[in-house]
Amino acid sequence: GQNALFYAASKGQIQMAQLLIELGLDVNSRDQNKNTPLFYAVGNGELNMVQWLVEHGADLNATNDDEKTPKGVVWKHRDMTKLLWELGAR
Repeated sequence: GQNALFYAASKGQIQMAQLLIELGLDVNSRDQNKNTPLFYAVGNGELNMVQWLVEHGADLNATNDDEKTPKGVVWKHRDMTKLLWELGAR
């Protein structure tokens, strides 16, 4: 299931995410569909959060139950696609 880091990621709440990671939550936690918080940040267009998550160890190439990576779930955020490519997503 989801933890509070998923909410923070989806809302771009970097300070909350920082605290949660300091408290021991895994930046690569998985929900019931094997999405990570990075999927949530990408899907909501949270560019700064995506950058922050990657800087703190988020796996750019994690796959979910649909065999999609975070880059694979971007379809309406051109800036996000560009950022993921620049960060090294495959």
